[in-house]
Amino acid sequence: MARTDRAQERGRARAEREAERQRLQGARVTKTGTKQAEKRAAKEAQLREWALELEAHQDRETAIERIANDGPEVEGRDEMFAALREPRVFEPEPFVAPSPVRSVAEARAVEAQADAELQAAVAGFRPRLTAYRATQIGGLALGAVGLTVATLAHGPAGAGFLLLGVAVAVIAGSVATRTAASQRADHYHQLRERLDARSREHLAVLERTDAERSATAESHARAQHSARVESTRREFEALEAERLRSLDELHAGDLDRMKSALEDAFDLDLPVSCAATFSVESSEAVSIELAVPDRDAIPPSEAKLLANGRVTYKPKTEKRIQEQYARVVSGLALRFASEAMLYLPSCHRVQVRAFSTALDRETGRADRRCLLEVTYDYATLAPMVMDAIDPVAALNRFPHRLSLAPGRDMRSADA
Repeated sequence: MARTDRAQERGRARAEREAERQRLQGARVTKTGTKQAEKRAAKEAQLREWALELEAHQDRETAIERIANDGPEVEGRDEMFAALREPRVFEPEPFVAPSPVRSVAEARAVEAQADAELQAAVAGFRPRLTAYRATQIGGLALGAVGLTVATLAHGPAGAGFLLLGVAVAVIAGSVATRTAASQRADHYHQLRERLDARSREHLAVLERTDAERSATAESHARAQHSARVESTRREFEALEAERLRSLDELHAGDLDRMKSALEDAFDLDLPVSCAATFSVESSEAVSIELAVPDRDAIPPSEAKLLANGRVTYKPKTEKRIQEQYARVVSGLALRFASEAMLYLPSCHRVQVRAFSTALDRETGRADRRCLLEVTYDYATLAPMVMDAIDPVAALNRFPHRLSLAPGRDMRSADA
């Protein structure tokens, strides 16, 4: 796993633990159905909190132990820079045509207007039934005459006239009803065809207008896209030229470019505070001064879970703290040296001096002591595998002087 992946994983684990703690705190105040359930939930929450407490402590210990192990391996430096110096190809953003213009509201308005006109025309239509109504009235009149004659004369003639008049009126009314329905249907279909034809003309005009507006919008969008692509291309080419130029200068050992690269490379996410200053001595040599933390950065106790799930802490021995502190100091030195070696392709030697500032109880003054001085060379450092390395043992491969005990001079050791 790459060191960035490990750092992200540690960040996710910390966030998950904090979210779990918040959830457990919320669970403590959540009402449960029975006292037994409440006690069981409280116990489970407490056990989980203890487990999270132990996990956080162990993660802190692991992060301190692995300061050097999370550093980069420098053996593939030349291949990395060869790949970085390959020119990159500009990839323009694809053109996305704007959505076609659709005059939906106008089209609906045209259809609504046609429907309204049709309904109004149908409601105001009056069938032409004058002749039928006259015939119907005449039949009714004839029937009335027949009824009168039948009443006064009591003869068959009156009854005949009555029946004839009624028949004429009924037939005339029936024909008038069918004629009215036919006229209404003809009027509806004719009006419908006329309004539909008019609507189609209006919609055709809208479609042509929409097509023209869509074409104009797409043309404008293409012009904007072309201008944006061209601007992006120029910016990319300028940045790419600057990137390649800086890599060439870095590869050639330009001192200013090396300083800039180190400033970026030393922006590290470390589990302890460690300020770094550096000096580029030449294209092949760099010196680094580290302000390492004092021994208080080492957790003073070891933690483990008891059988009941509670976390217990046991003070570390002085020897154990001294061993961990030596690993932190040497790990920081190796970490910064490997970072410098990786990002400076012309660098073959890195001298690291680690200083600690602590209160001298005999004088009451802050005492700045050099704890470690070591010179790493590329030939020796390159084949080392960082994931499994012991930074203290690795010092034996390089010229160094080490003194972690207060008041004791640094001892020298030559590789």
